[in-house]
Amino acid sequence: MEEEEIQTEELSGEERIRRKTEEKESISKTKKEKTRIKAKKSEPIKYNKIGRTEILKPPIFQIDIDTELKIPSIKKYPQIEYRNKIKPMIIEEESYSSMLIIPNLAEESAINYPSVISPRRILKTVSTRITIPKVILEEIPLQKRVSLQERALEETVERAKITDVSKSSGSEIEIESEEIPNFLDLLFIGGEEIESGEPVMICLEETDKNSFFGALETICKRIYREKRGGKPKAVIFSDVEELKREIRWIEAEDKIFSARLSKEEWDKLKKQDRDRIFNRIEQLFSQNFGFIIFNGIFYSFPERHRVNIIMLKPRELDTKLARKISEMVWGSVKTEESGTFDYIFDSARKNFEETLKAISKERGGIYVDATKPNEGDESEEHLLMKQFLVRYLTQKLIEDGKLPPKPDLLQIKEKIKTEKDTKEELGGDISADIKVEDTVYEVETLFSEDREGKIARNKITHTIGKYEEITSVQKINLVLDNLTFLRHLKDLKEIKDNYKSWQKKHGKNIGFYMLDLRNWKILDISEVIKKIKEIARDLRPSN
Repeated sequence: MEEEEIQTEELSGEERIRRKTEEKESISKTKKEKTRIKAKKSEPIKYNKIGRTEILKPPIFQIDIDTELKIPSIKKYPQIEYRNKIKPMIIEEESYSSMLIIPNLAEESAINYPSVISPRRILKTVSTRITIPKVILEEIPLQKRVSLQERALEETVERAKITDVSKSSGSEIEIESEEIPNFLDLLFIGGEEIESGEPVMICLEETDKNSFFGALETICKRIYREKRGGKPKAVIFSDVEELKREIRWIEAEDKIFSARLSKEEWDKLKKQDRDRIFNRIEQLFSQNFGFIIFNGIFYSFPERHRVNIIMLKPRELDTKLARKISEMVWGSVKTEESGTFDYIFDSARKNFEETLKAISKERGGIYVDATKPNEGDESEEHLLMKQFLVRYLTQKLIEDGKLPPKPDLLQIKEKIKTEKDTKEELGGDISADIKVEDTVYEVETLFSEDREGKIARNKITHTIGKYEEITSVQKINLVLDNLTFLRHLKDLKEIKDNYKSWQKKHGKNIGFYMLDLRNWKILDISEVIKKIKEIARDLRPSN
Protein backbone atom coordinates (compact mmCIF):
# COMPACT_ATOMS: atom_id res chain seq x y z
CA MET A 1 0.00 0.00 0.00
CA GLU A 2 2.80 2.39 0.91
CA GLU A 3 4.68 1.39 -2.26
CA GLU A 4 1.72 2.34 -4.40
CA GLU A 5 1.45 5.72 -2.72
CA ILE A 6 5.19 6.41 -3.24
CA GLN A 7 4.91 5.43 -6.92
CA THR A 8 1.89 7.64 -7.33
CA GLU A 9 3.77 10.58 -5.84
CA GLU A 10 6.73 9.88 -8.16
CA LEU A 11 4.47 9.75 -11.20
CA SER A 12 2.89 12.92 -10.09
CA GLY A 13 6.31 14.55 -9.97
CA GLU A 14 7.19 13.41 -13.49
CA GLU A 15 3.85 14.56 -14.73
CA ARG A 16 4.48 17.91 -13.21
CA ILE A 17 7.86 18.18 -14.94
CA ARG A 18 6.35 17.15 -18.29
CA ARG A 19 3.55 19.56 -17.94
CA LYS A 20 5.96 22.36 -17.05
CA THR A 21 8.05 21.56 -20.12
CA GLU A 22 5.01 21.57 -22.39
CA GLU A 23 3.88 24.82 -20.84
CA LYS A 24 7.27 26.43 -21.51
CA GLU A 25 7.21 25.23 -25.12
CA SER A 26 3.71 26.54 -25.52
CA ILE A 27 4.68 29.92 -24.08
CA SER A 28 7.73 30.09 -26.37
CA LYS A 29 5.62 29.23 -29.40
CA THR A 30 3.06 31.85 -28.49
CA LYS A 31 5.77 34.48 -28.09
CA LYS A 32 7.24 33.61 -31.48
CA GLU A 33 3.81 33.86 -33.12
CA LYS A 34 3.20 37.23 -31.51
CA THR A 35 6.64 38.42 -32.64
CA ARG A 36 5.92 37.25 -36.21
CA ILE A 37 2.54 38.97 -36.24
CA LYS A 38 4.07 42.14 -34.84
CA ALA A 39 6.83 42.12 -37.47
CA LYS A 40 4.33 41.53 -40.22
CA LYS A 41 2.15 44.28 -38.85
CA SER A 42 5.01 46.81 -38.95
CA GLU A 43 5.68 46.33 -42.67
CA PRO A 44 3.84 48.73 -45.08
CA ILE A 45 1.27 47.15 -47.33
CA LYS A 46 2.29 47.13 -50.96
CA TYR A 47 -0.04 47.13 -53.95
CA ASN A 48 0.50 46.28 -57.54
CA LYS A 49 0.08 48.95 -60.27
CA ILE A 50 -3.46 49.27 -61.53
CA GLY A 51 -4.94 51.06 -64.53
CA ARG A 52 -7.63 53.03 -62.74
CA THR A 53 -8.68 54.09 -59.24
CA GLU A 54 -10.68 51.37 -57.44
CA ILE A 55 -12.23 50.94 -54.02
CA LEU A 56 -10.52 48.01 -52.28
CA LYS A 57 -12.08 45.91 -49.57
CA PRO A 58 -10.17 46.11 -46.29
CA PRO A 59 -7.67 43.27 -45.91
CA ILE A 60 -8.18 40.90 -42.98
CA PHE A 61 -5.32 40.76 -40.51
CA GLN A 62 -4.83 38.21 -37.80
CA ILE A 63 -4.73 40.77 -35.02
CA ASP A 64 -6.91 41.58 -32.10
CA ILE A 65 -8.31 44.89 -33.40
CA ASP A 66 -10.41 45.77 -36.43
CA THR A 67 -8.49 47.56 -39.16
CA GLU A 68 -9.97 49.69 -41.95
CA LEU A 69 -7.99 50.78 -44.99
CA LYS A 70 -9.11 53.86 -46.94
CA ILE A 71 -7.45 54.72 -50.25
CA PRO A 72 -7.98 58.30 -51.39
CA SER A 73 -9.48 58.82 -54.83
CA ILE A 74 -7.19 60.39 -57.40
CA LYS A 75 -8.81 62.85 -59.80
CA LYS A 76 -8.02 62.76 -63.46
CA TYR A 77 -6.11 65.66 -64.89
CA PRO A 78 -8.48 68.20 -66.45
CA GLN A 79 -8.60 68.32 -70.23
CA ILE A 80 -6.52 71.14 -71.66
CA GLU A 81 -8.31 73.27 -74.23
CA TYR A 82 -6.60 75.66 -76.59
CA ARG A 83 -9.00 78.48 -77.29
CA ASN A 84 -6.61 80.90 -78.93
CA LYS A 85 -5.22 80.60 -82.42
CA ILE A 86 -2.14 78.43 -82.47
CA LYS A 87 0.59 78.04 -84.96
CA PRO A 88 1.21 74.55 -86.25
CA MET A 89 3.79 72.76 -84.19
CA ILE A 90 5.53 69.48 -84.60
CA ILE A 91 5.96 67.54 -81.36
CA GLU A 92 8.20 64.50 -81.38
CA GLU A 93 6.32 61.34 -80.59
CA GLU A 94 7.12 59.90 -77.21
CA SER A 95 6.05 56.50 -75.97
CA TYR A 96 4.29 56.73 -72.67
CA SER A 97 2.25 54.45 -70.41
CA SER A 98 -1.45 54.98 -70.01
CA MET A 99 -1.25 53.36 -66.55
CA LEU A 100 -2.21 55.33 -63.45
CA ILE A 101 0.03 54.48 -60.47
CA ILE A 102 -1.36 54.37 -56.92
CA PRO A 103 1.48 55.42 -54.58
CA ASN A 104 2.50 53.21 -51.67
CA LEU A 105 0.99 53.72 -48.24
CA ALA A 106 3.63 55.01 -45.87
CA GLU A 107 2.53 55.21 -42.27
CA GLU A 108 1.45 52.40 -40.02
CA SER A 109 -0.75 54.81 -38.12
CA ALA A 110 -2.69 55.42 -41.28
CA ILE A 111 -3.86 51.83 -41.16
CA ASN A 112 -4.85 51.87 -37.53
CA TYR A 113 -6.38 55.33 -37.52
CA PRO A 114 -7.33 56.25 -41.11
CA SER A 115 -10.16 58.60 -40.17
CA VAL A 116 -7.87 61.15 -38.51
CA ILE A 117 -5.10 61.19 -41.10
CA SER A 118 -5.21 63.70 -43.97
CA PRO A 119 -5.01 62.03 -47.40
CA ARG A 120 -1.96 64.16 -48.16
CA ARG A 121 -0.06 62.52 -45.28
CA ILE A 122 -1.01 59.07 -46.43
CA LEU A 123 0.56 59.50 -49.85
CA LYS A 124 4.26 59.55 -50.44
CA THR A 125 5.56 62.42 -52.53
CA VAL A 126 6.13 61.10 -56.04
CA SER A 127 7.46 62.95 -59.07
CA THR A 128 4.99 63.08 -61.94
CA ARG A 129 5.89 63.75 -65.57
CA ILE A 130 3.12 64.80 -67.91
CA THR A 131 3.84 63.84 -71.50
CA ILE A 132 1.95 65.83 -74.12
CA PRO A 133 0.67 63.44 -76.77
CA LYS A 134 1.30 64.12 -80.45
CA VAL A 135 -0.86 66.98 -81.70
CA ILE A 136 -2.67 66.30 -84.95
CA LEU A 137 -3.87 69.40 -86.81
CA GLU A 138 -6.93 68.73 -88.88
CA GLU A 139 -7.82 70.69 -92.00
CA ILE A 140 -10.46 73.30 -91.38
CA PRO A 141 -12.92 74.67 -93.93
CA LEU A 142 -12.50 78.12 -95.47
CA GLN A 143 -13.13 81.00 -93.14
CA LYS A 144 -16.71 81.57 -92.13
CA ARG A 145 -16.83 84.92 -93.88
CA VAL A 146 -16.26 83.12 -97.17
CA SER A 147 -19.30 80.88 -96.63
CA LEU A 148 -21.36 83.94 -95.76
CA GLN A 149 -20.35 85.56 -99.02
CA GLU A 150 -21.33 82.43 -100.89
CA ARG A 151 -24.71 82.43 -99.19
CA ALA A 152 -25.17 86.11 -100.05
CA LEU A 153 -24.46 85.37 -103.70
CA GLU A 154 -26.95 82.49 -103.69
CA GLU A 155 -29.59 84.82 -102.27
CA THR A 156 -28.75 87.36 -104.98
CA VAL A 157 -29.10 84.65 -107.60
CA GLU A 158 -32.52 83.76 -106.23
CA ARG A 159 -33.61 87.40 -106.31
CA ALA A 160 -32.33 87.71 -109.86
CA LYS A 161 -34.66 84.89 -110.88
CA ILE A 162 -37.64 87.15 -110.25
CA THR A 163 -38.78 88.56 -113.58
CA ASP A 164 -39.06 92.31 -113.98
CA VAL A 165 -42.77 92.05 -114.66
CA SER A 166 -44.99 89.33 -113.22
CA LYS A 167 -48.64 89.00 -114.08
CA SER A 168 -51.14 87.98 -111.44
CA SER A 169 -54.96 88.18 -111.67
CA GLY A 170 -54.78 90.34 -114.74
CA SER A 171 -52.67 93.06 -113.05
CA GLU A 172 -49.03 93.91 -113.70
CA ILE A 173 -46.65 94.30 -110.77
CA GLU A 174 -43.19 95.74 -111.38
CA ILE A 175 -40.49 94.15 -109.28
CA GLU A 176 -37.11 95.87 -109.19
CA SER A 177 -34.17 93.97 -107.79
CA GLU A 178 -31.67 96.47 -106.39
CA GLU A 179 -29.17 93.72 -105.68
CA ILE A 180 -26.50 93.60 -108.37
CA PRO A 181 -24.14 90.62 -108.09
CA ASN A 182 -20.52 91.59 -107.56
CA PHE A 183 -18.68 90.64 -110.72
CA LEU A 184 -15.63 89.11 -108.99
CA ASP A 185 -17.93 87.02 -106.79
CA LEU A 186 -19.25 85.41 -109.97
CA LEU A 187 -15.75 84.04 -110.53
CA PHE A 188 -14.51 83.37 -107.00
CA ILE A 189 -16.01 82.79 -103.59
CA GLY A 190 -14.69 85.77 -101.63
CA GLY A 191 -13.61 87.59 -104.79
CA GLU A 192 -14.81 91.02 -103.69
CA GLU A 193 -12.06 91.23 -101.04
CA ILE A 194 -9.36 91.55 -103.72
CA GLU A 195 -10.37 95.21 -104.07
CA SER A 196 -9.16 96.19 -100.57
CA GLY A 197 -6.34 98.45 -101.74
CA GLU A 198 -3.92 96.98 -99.16
CA PRO A 199 -1.00 94.64 -99.93
CA VAL A 200 -2.63 91.27 -100.35
CA MET A 201 -1.71 87.60 -100.19
CA ILE A 202 -4.10 85.39 -102.16
CA CYS A 203 -4.32 81.62 -101.76
CA LEU A 204 -6.20 80.26 -104.77
CA GLU A 205 -7.68 76.80 -104.40
CA GLU A 206 -7.59 75.18 -107.83
CA THR A 207 -8.73 71.79 -109.11
CA ASP A 208 -7.25 69.57 -111.79
CA LYS A 209 -10.33 70.10 -113.97
CA ASN A 210 -10.06 73.87 -114.43
CA SER A 211 -7.64 76.77 -114.14
CA PHE A 212 -8.23 80.35 -112.96
CA PHE A 213 -4.69 81.40 -112.03
CA GLY A 214 -3.91 83.39 -115.19
CA ALA A 215 -7.27 85.19 -115.10
CA LEU A 216 -6.66 86.14 -111.46
CA GLU A 217 -3.24 87.59 -112.35
CA THR A 218 -4.81 89.70 -115.12
CA ILE A 219 -7.53 91.01 -112.79
CA CYS A 220 -4.94 91.86 -110.11
CA LYS A 221 -2.89 93.74 -112.69
CA ARG A 222 -5.91 95.91 -113.62
CA ILE A 223 -6.70 96.55 -109.97
CA TYR A 224 -3.08 97.57 -109.36
CA ARG A 225 -3.20 100.06 -112.23
CA GLU A 226 -6.27 101.65 -110.69
CA LYS A 227 -5.11 101.69 -107.07
CA ARG A 228 -1.41 102.41 -107.57
CA GLY A 229 -0.86 103.44 -111.18
CA GLY A 230 1.54 102.11 -113.78
CA LYS A 231 2.21 98.43 -114.33
CA PRO A 232 3.30 96.10 -111.52
CA LYS A 233 6.47 94.05 -111.80
CA ALA A 234 5.72 90.38 -112.41
CA VAL A 235 7.71 87.75 -110.46
CA ILE A 236 6.62 84.21 -111.35
CA PHE A 237 7.79 80.84 -110.00
CA SER A 238 6.75 77.40 -111.23
CA ASP A 239 9.56 75.35 -109.63
CA VAL A 240 9.77 74.62 -105.91
CA GLU A 241 13.58 74.64 -105.75
CA GLU A 242 13.72 78.03 -107.43
CA LEU A 243 11.08 79.33 -105.02
CA LYS A 244 13.08 78.13 -102.00
CA ARG A 245 16.16 79.96 -103.26
CA GLU A 246 14.19 83.19 -103.67
CA ILE A 247 12.09 83.15 -100.47
CA ARG A 248 14.01 86.12 -99.10
CA TRP A 249 12.70 88.22 -102.02
CA ILE A 250 9.00 87.46 -101.49
CA GLU A 251 7.06 90.71 -101.21
CA ALA A 252 3.92 92.36 -102.56
CA GLU A 253 5.13 95.95 -102.91
CA ASP A 254 4.60 97.15 -106.51
CA LYS A 255 4.62 93.53 -107.68
CA ILE A 256 2.51 90.56 -108.55
CA PHE A 257 4.57 87.78 -106.95
CA SER A 258 3.07 84.45 -107.98
CA ALA A 259 4.02 80.85 -107.25
CA ARG A 260 2.17 78.19 -109.19
CA LEU A 261 3.30 74.74 -108.11
CA SER A 262 1.86 71.24 -108.20
CA LYS A 263 0.54 69.71 -104.99
CA GLU A 264 3.55 67.40 -104.90
CA GLU A 265 5.92 70.37 -105.12
CA TRP A 266 4.12 72.25 -102.34
CA ASP A 267 4.46 69.13 -100.18
CA LYS A 268 8.23 69.20 -100.72
CA LEU A 269 8.50 72.42 -98.72
CA LYS A 270 9.96 71.61 -95.32
CA LYS A 271 8.86 73.23 -92.10
CA GLN A 272 11.76 75.66 -92.09
CA ASP A 273 10.89 76.72 -95.65
CA ARG A 274 7.28 77.37 -94.71
CA ASP A 275 8.41 79.33 -91.65
CA ARG A 276 10.58 81.51 -93.85
CA ILE A 277 7.66 82.13 -96.22
CA PHE A 278 5.37 83.10 -93.33
CA ASN A 279 8.09 85.39 -92.00
CA ARG A 280 8.09 87.24 -95.32
CA ILE A 281 4.29 87.39 -95.35
CA GLU A 282 4.35 89.00 -91.90
CA GLN A 283 6.10 91.97 -93.47
CA LEU A 284 3.21 92.79 -95.82
CA PHE A 285 1.67 95.18 -93.30
CA SER A 286 4.43 97.74 -93.92
CA GLN A 287 4.56 97.47 -97.72
CA ASN A 288 2.92 99.41 -100.52
CA PHE A 289 0.12 97.92 -102.59
CA GLY A 290 0.76 94.71 -104.50
CA PHE A 291 -0.12 91.02 -104.61
CA ILE A 292 1.34 87.66 -103.61
CA ILE A 293 -0.54 84.78 -105.24
CA PHE A 294 -0.11 81.09 -104.37
CA ASN A 295 -2.11 78.28 -105.95
CA GLY A 296 -2.28 76.50 -102.60
CA ILE A 297 -4.18 76.82 -99.33
CA PHE A 298 -2.38 77.49 -96.04
CA TYR A 299 -4.21 77.28 -92.72
CA SER A 300 -1.69 78.97 -90.47
CA PHE A 301 -0.91 82.64 -90.81
CA PRO A 302 1.07 85.31 -88.96
CA GLU A 303 -0.59 86.71 -85.85
CA ARG A 304 1.75 89.49 -84.75
CA HIS A 305 0.62 91.89 -87.45
CA ARG A 306 -2.60 92.30 -89.33
CA VAL A 307 -1.99 90.90 -92.80
CA ASN A 308 -4.60 90.82 -95.55
CA ILE A 309 -4.76 87.14 -96.55
CA ILE A 310 -7.55 86.06 -98.88
CA MET A 311 -8.51 82.49 -99.66
CA LEU A 312 -10.28 82.21 -103.00
CA LYS A 313 -12.26 79.28 -104.29
CA PRO A 314 -13.20 79.40 -108.00
CA ARG A 315 -16.82 78.91 -108.99
CA GLU A 316 -17.84 75.86 -110.94
CA LEU A 317 -18.18 77.25 -114.45
CA ASP A 318 -19.09 75.16 -117.47
CA THR A 319 -17.77 76.17 -120.90
CA LYS A 320 -20.91 78.14 -121.76
CA LEU A 321 -20.64 80.31 -118.64
CA ALA A 322 -16.87 80.71 -119.06
CA ARG A 323 -17.44 82.05 -122.58
CA LYS A 324 -20.23 84.41 -121.48
CA ILE A 325 -18.13 85.93 -118.72
CA SER A 326 -15.02 86.23 -120.90
CA GLU A 327 -17.00 87.91 -123.67
CA MET A 328 -18.41 90.48 -121.25
CA VAL A 329 -14.98 91.30 -119.87
CA TRP A 330 -13.36 91.64 -123.29
CA GLY A 331 -15.79 93.66 -125.37
CA SER A 332 -18.09 90.87 -126.57
CA VAL A 333 -15.37 89.45 -128.84
CA LYS A 334 -15.59 85.87 -130.05
CA THR A 335 -14.10 83.32 -127.69
CA GLU A 336 -12.73 79.80 -127.93
CA GLU A 337 -15.39 77.11 -127.79
CA SER A 338 -13.56 74.82 -125.36
CA GLY A 339 -10.73 74.75 -122.86
CA THR A 340 -10.08 75.88 -119.30
CA PHE A 341 -11.37 79.21 -118.04
CA ASP A 342 -7.82 80.60 -118.22
CA TYR A 343 -7.51 79.59 -121.86
CA ILE A 344 -10.89 81.04 -122.88
CA PHE A 345 -10.37 84.20 -120.82
CA ASP A 346 -6.85 84.92 -122.10
CA SER A 347 -7.68 84.20 -125.74
CA ALA A 348 -10.57 86.70 -125.46
CA ARG A 349 -8.18 89.29 -123.98
CA LYS A 350 -5.78 88.92 -126.89
CA ASN A 351 -8.66 89.17 -129.38
CA PHE A 352 -9.91 92.34 -127.65
CA GLU A 353 -6.50 94.05 -127.72
CA GLU A 354 -5.83 93.07 -131.34
CA THR A 355 -9.24 94.35 -132.45
CA LEU A 356 -8.71 97.74 -130.79
CA LYS A 357 -5.22 98.13 -132.23
CA ALA A 358 -6.45 97.15 -135.70
CA ILE A 359 -8.56 100.34 -135.81
CA SER A 360 -5.36 102.31 -136.36
CA LYS A 361 -4.91 100.54 -139.72
CA GLU A 362 -8.43 101.06 -141.05
CA ARG A 363 -8.76 103.39 -144.01
CA GLY A 364 -5.13 104.37 -143.85
CA GLY A 365 -5.26 105.29 -140.16
CA ILE A 366 -7.96 107.94 -140.62
CA TYR A 367 -9.45 107.34 -137.14
CA VAL A 368 -6.05 107.79 -135.51
CA ASP A 369 -5.60 111.12 -137.28
CA ALA A 370 -9.11 112.21 -136.29
CA THR A 371 -8.40 111.56 -132.59
CA LYS A 372 -6.25 114.02 -130.68
CA PRO A 373 -4.27 112.68 -127.72
CA ASN A 374 -4.72 114.15 -124.27
CA GLU A 375 -2.42 117.05 -123.45
CA GLY A 376 -1.46 115.45 -120.14
CA ASP A 377 -0.72 111.85 -119.16
CA GLU A 378 -2.79 109.29 -121.05
CA SER A 379 -2.60 105.50 -121.05
CA GLU A 380 -2.52 103.53 -124.29
CA GLU A 381 -5.87 101.95 -123.41
CA HIS A 382 -7.47 105.38 -122.97
CA LEU A 383 -6.27 106.54 -126.40
CA LEU A 384 -7.34 103.30 -128.14
CA MET A 385 -10.83 103.60 -126.65
CA LYS A 386 -11.12 107.18 -127.95
CA GLN A 387 -10.19 105.94 -131.43
CA PHE A 388 -12.87 103.24 -131.15
CA LEU A 389 -15.48 105.88 -130.23
CA VAL A 390 -14.48 108.10 -133.17
CA ARG A 391 -14.96 105.10 -135.47
CA TYR A 392 -18.28 104.19 -133.82
CA LEU A 393 -19.59 107.79 -134.02
CA THR A 394 -18.47 108.12 -137.64
CA GLN A 395 -20.52 105.04 -138.59
CA LYS A 396 -23.47 106.34 -136.57
CA LEU A 397 -23.38 109.70 -138.39
CA ILE A 398 -23.17 107.87 -141.72
CA GLU A 399 -26.28 105.83 -140.80
CA ASP A 400 -28.09 109.03 -139.76
CA GLY A 401 -27.19 110.65 -143.09
CA LYS A 402 -25.02 113.33 -141.46
CA LEU A 403 -21.83 112.07 -143.11
CA PRO A 404 -21.20 110.55 -146.55
CA PRO A 405 -20.50 106.78 -146.80
CA LYS A 406 -16.74 107.37 -146.92
CA PRO A 407 -16.03 110.69 -145.24
CA ASP A 408 -12.58 112.19 -145.42
CA LEU A 409 -10.58 113.41 -142.43
CA LEU A 410 -11.85 117.00 -142.54
CA GLN A 411 -15.47 115.87 -142.71
CA ILE A 412 -14.99 113.61 -139.69
CA LYS A 413 -13.19 116.29 -137.66
CA GLU A 414 -15.87 118.82 -138.49
CA LYS A 415 -18.54 116.64 -136.91
CA ILE A 416 -16.52 114.90 -134.21
CA LYS A 417 -14.40 117.12 -131.95
CA THR A 418 -11.74 115.65 -129.67
CA GLU A 419 -9.74 117.02 -126.74
CA LYS A 420 -8.61 120.65 -127.17
CA ASP A 421 -10.81 121.09 -130.27
CA THR A 422 -13.81 120.88 -127.93
CA LYS A 423 -12.75 123.89 -125.83
CA GLU A 424 -14.09 126.47 -128.28
CA GLU A 425 -17.58 124.94 -128.20
CA LEU A 426 -17.58 124.33 -124.46
CA GLY A 427 -16.05 127.68 -123.55
CA GLY A 428 -13.35 128.43 -121.01
CA ASP A 429 -10.73 125.83 -120.09
CA ILE A 430 -13.09 122.85 -120.08
CA SER A 431 -12.48 120.15 -122.67
CA ALA A 432 -14.10 116.80 -123.39
CA ASP A 433 -12.54 113.63 -124.72
CA ILE A 434 -15.07 113.67 -127.58
CA LYS A 435 -17.98 115.96 -128.46
CA VAL A 436 -20.65 115.44 -131.11
CA GLU A 437 -23.37 118.09 -131.31
CA ASP A 438 -24.92 118.35 -127.79
CA THR A 439 -23.37 115.11 -126.50
CA VAL A 440 -20.00 114.61 -124.83
CA TYR A 441 -18.20 111.28 -124.45
CA GLU A 442 -15.73 110.84 -121.60
CA VAL A 443 -13.49 107.76 -121.60
CA GLU A 444 -12.76 106.44 -118.10
CA THR A 445 -10.29 103.62 -117.52
CA LEU A 446 -9.98 104.79 -113.89
CA PHE A 447 -6.28 103.98 -114.07
CA SER A 448 -4.35 106.12 -111.61
CA GLU A 449 -2.46 107.87 -114.42
CA ASP A 450 -5.76 108.80 -116.11
CA ARG A 451 -7.73 110.14 -113.17
CA GLU A 452 -5.65 113.17 -112.12
CA GLY A 453 -5.04 112.02 -108.54
CA LYS A 454 -8.72 111.52 -107.68
CA ILE A 455 -10.19 108.34 -106.26
CA ALA A 456 -12.21 106.30 -108.76
CA ARG A 457 -15.75 107.28 -107.79
CA ASN A 458 -14.84 110.93 -107.29
CA LYS A 459 -13.24 111.01 -110.75
CA ILE A 460 -16.60 110.02 -112.26
CA THR A 461 -18.64 112.56 -110.30
CA HIS A 462 -16.04 115.26 -111.02
CA THR A 463 -16.35 114.56 -114.75
CA ILE A 464 -20.14 114.89 -114.54
CA GLY A 465 -19.98 118.05 -112.45
CA LYS A 466 -17.78 120.01 -114.86
CA TYR A 467 -20.69 120.21 -117.33
CA GLU A 468 -23.19 121.49 -114.79
CA GLU A 469 -23.19 125.10 -116.07
CA ILE A 470 -22.60 124.36 -119.76
CA THR A 471 -25.98 124.66 -121.43
CA SER A 472 -24.75 123.41 -124.81
CA VAL A 473 -24.22 119.94 -123.34
CA GLN A 474 -27.38 117.91 -122.80
CA LYS A 475 -25.99 114.37 -122.75
CA ILE A 476 -22.99 113.21 -120.72
CA ASN A 477 -21.90 109.70 -121.70
CA LEU A 478 -19.14 108.03 -119.70
CA VAL A 479 -17.52 105.06 -121.44
CA LEU A 480 -15.45 102.65 -119.34
CA ASP A 481 -13.35 99.67 -120.35
CA ASN A 482 -15.36 96.51 -119.73
CA LEU A 483 -13.44 95.02 -116.81
CA THR A 484 -13.46 98.35 -114.95
CA PHE A 485 -17.15 98.81 -115.76
CA LEU A 486 -18.06 95.38 -114.38
CA ARG A 487 -15.97 95.82 -111.23
CA HIS A 488 -17.62 99.20 -110.51
CA LEU A 489 -21.10 98.31 -111.74
CA LYS A 490 -22.75 98.86 -108.36
CA ASP A 491 -21.08 102.29 -107.97
CA LEU A 492 -22.19 103.36 -111.45
CA LYS A 493 -25.78 102.32 -110.75
CA GLU A 494 -25.76 104.24 -107.46
CA ILE A 495 -24.36 107.38 -109.12
CA LYS A 496 -26.97 107.22 -111.87
CA ASP A 497 -29.75 106.91 -109.28
CA ASN A 498 -28.31 109.63 -107.03
CA TYR A 499 -28.10 112.09 -109.94
CA LYS A 500 -31.73 111.76 -111.06
CA SER A 501 -32.77 115.06 -109.48
CA TRP A 502 -29.55 116.72 -110.72
CA GLN A 503 -30.33 115.66 -114.29
CA LYS A 504 -33.85 117.01 -114.01
CA LYS A 505 -32.71 120.32 -112.54
CA HIS A 506 -30.01 120.97 -115.16
CA GLY A 507 -31.78 119.43 -118.14
CA LYS A 508 -29.13 116.80 -118.78
CA ASN A 509 -28.96 113.05 -119.20
CA ILE A 510 -26.16 110.86 -117.80
CA GLY A 511 -25.27 107.54 -119.43
CA PHE A 512 -22.77 104.81 -118.57
CA TYR A 513 -21.47 102.52 -121.32
CA MET A 514 -18.93 99.80 -122.07
CA LEU A 515 -17.63 98.41 -125.37
CA ASP A 516 -19.16 95.87 -127.75
CA LEU A 517 -16.45 95.21 -130.35
CA ARG A 518 -18.35 92.41 -132.06
CA ASN A 519 -21.18 94.74 -133.09
CA TRP A 520 -19.12 97.98 -133.08
CA LYS A 521 -21.33 99.75 -130.58
CA ILE A 522 -21.51 100.63 -126.89
CA LEU A 523 -23.65 98.88 -124.26
CA ASP A 524 -25.81 100.87 -121.83
CA ILE A 525 -25.68 100.09 -118.10
CA SER A 526 -29.20 98.64 -118.14
CA GLU A 527 -28.14 96.08 -120.78
CA VAL A 528 -25.06 95.17 -118.73
CA ILE A 529 -27.08 94.65 -115.54
CA LYS A 530 -29.46 92.40 -117.44
CA LYS A 531 -26.57 90.27 -118.75
CA ILE A 532 -24.97 90.04 -115.30
CA LYS A 533 -28.22 88.80 -113.78
CA GLU A 534 -28.59 86.22 -116.53
CA ILE A 535 -25.15 84.86 -115.65
CA ALA A 536 -26.06 84.86 -111.94
CA ARG A 537 -29.19 82.81 -112.71
CA ASP A 538 -27.18 80.29 -114.71
CA LEU A 539 -24.44 80.05 -112.13
CA ARG A 540 -24.26 76.84 -110.14
CA PRO A 541 -22.69 77.82 -106.81
CA SER A 542 -19.71 75.76 -105.67
CA ASN A 543 -20.16 73.48 -102.73
